[in-house]
Amino acid sequence: MEYLFIQQISLNGVDLELELLKSATLSLSVNALAPFLKLRFLNPHNTILEDIGIQEKDEIKVRFMDIFSEDVGNVQDFVVCDIRPDERNANFIVFECLEKHAYHLSQRDTKIFNKMSISSILGALVPGLEIDCGQFPVDQYYDLANDIRFNLVAKMASEHGAIVFISKRKLVFKTKEDLLKEADIAEYEYRNKGAQYQIKRPKLLDRNFNTQEQDQHFIGWNIEKGLVQSTQNTNCPVSMVNCSEVGKLNNLSKSLVPAVRFQALGEGKLEVGSNLKLVWNSTISNRPIDESYPSRILLGDVVLHADKNFVCTICGYI
Repeated sequence: MEYLFIQQISLNGVDLELELLKSATLSLSVNALAPFLKLRFLNPHNTILEDIGIQEKDEIKVRFMDIFSEDVGNVQDFVVCDIRPDERNANFIVFECLEKHAYHLSQRDTKIFNKMSISSILGALVPGLEIDCGQFPVDQYYDLANDIRFNLVAKMASEHGAIVFISKRKLVFKTKEDLLKEADIAEYEYRNKGAQYQIKRPKLLDRNFNTQEQDQHFIGWNIEKGLVQSTQNTNCPVSMVNCSEVGKLNNLSKSLVPAVRFQALGEGKLEVGSNLKLVWNSTISNRPIDESYPSRILLGDVVLHADKNFVCTICGYI
């Protein structure tokens, strides 16, 4: 319990001195290459680079803590993608790291998938990672032609109306509807100092602004049928895409909509794709609950930051 959030960082079995670690930021996000970890070390006499010998593309093990559930076994592997001096202070050094399976997805590959299930395709793209996949139809053909692996994963997610993310050593590929069926992992409350999980600095997000990308009428081309059109958003501007099935064109209009952002004390068990219950207490006597805020959200983005304190920023989606 001496160190908040991160309790161990090791390279080839050798532990880095946590006394030198001044801040750590773990960014989790759906439909993106994540988890992403940023570490800021005090680096006197170039100790970390010369004595320990850490380099870009090295793999480090990081053990995270969870002060509420005492989850001391949460160990994740990260690839060091970039090492650079801190812009604010030359005595510090910054590591930017990507979870090792996310790093694997960030690399280029060439593969052809013909009449394979989504779970089988994902398993071929990230071998060794547990796949938690919903029920989706078998696709006829996917071609990964010297492109980043994640681009194909993102394309499949868009065409099937799915959400994809890496969470604690597994890759999840499910619809929003399936994720919302899962139980809430916690209840956060605003304006209640006695609540275990308290909401700080909430901000409602502009839903209309954040759905403009999906407010399009998608059109594709089928080699047998010719022009095919989505049956959704028929009054919206036309967007031509590389997709040949009406069902998939309709799915392109589906999206997670960011609804609220707030801060809270650091909580290591927060994982994207989970659901939170929110209680918004009001100061108005005849309206005890502020209904302008959502009462339940899906965690779309979570940023956990440990410096002198351990805090997190949460972006909730609906």
